[in-house]
Amino acid sequence: MNFDFNIYQYSDYVLFLSDLYKNAVLNKSSYSQVEFANDIGLKPPRVSQILKRKEGLSAKKATILSEKLDLSEKETDYLYHLISSQTAKSLTQREVSQKYIEEHTKSHSPLYLSMKDCALLEYEGWDIIWSFFEFNEDFRDLKKVSKITGLGIDEIDLILKKMESIDLIEINDGMVSRLKKNINFGNGIPNKSVRNHHKYKIINSLKALDFQDTTTRKNESITFSLNKSQYAVLSKKIETFLDTLFEGLEDDDNPDDIATLNIALFSALNLEKNSAH
Repeated sequence: MNFDFNIYQYSDYVLFLSDLYKNAVLNKSSYSQVEFANDIGLKPPRVSQILKRKEGLSAKKATILSEKLDLSEKETDYLYHLISSQTAKSLTQREVSQKYIEEHTKSHSPLYLSMKDCALLEYEGWDIIWSFFEFNEDFRDLKKVSKITGLGIDEIDLILKKMESIDLIEINDGMVSRLKKNINFGNGIPNKSVRNHHKYKIINSLKALDFQDTTTRKNESITFSLNKSQYAVLSKKIETFLDTLFEGLEDDDNPDDIATLNIALFSALNLEKNSAH
């Protein structure tokens, strides 16, 4: 079962299940609670009672739910504690799970960079280092990190110090712990800094492919062949797509995040011509 929201934003498993169901109904108006129960591996009457808060859900069911929802290992752990925090028979276990949820909620809630923090965006390669934490938190051998990321040792050291100074990370004996997992940008950040962020993001997203986990699918690229006469048609389609990209979205004068979208139509023929000169 697919869903497009973050499980870490929930501290109540009933609300999580309720939103799952509502989201499914939005995608398919005829979707029933019986279908929902079958999709998540529970009996329909039980689901009805759980959503009405008349019955609880056993933490043992977290494994079944996780498999049905295709959750990651970390998300599965979170779901277990989400349920356990409310339904565990042991008061101690409920307290342990509640603490687990609080810690993960804090780490997954976005950190808004302020004006005094936005200097981080001026460090070229800062987001390579930020992404690197997902795969390897050991920074004791900066030469090795430098080789992997393509950044100089001094650059890496400056980025780490800046991140530490604004409480994004803490460093103990070369091991880095992220104090936050999400970064958002406030409206007060200058346009130049945001533009630089977009520029670095495009460049560094390509560099990041060199050390990403190849067992999971995180980035996608498409390469295809076409006739020269089709180039103009495809270019026009891209223009139309960009023109209608934001149709149907509400205007927001106070966005809580920024995103970089890069679409390029590049001919290998031009590359060959340039190489020939």
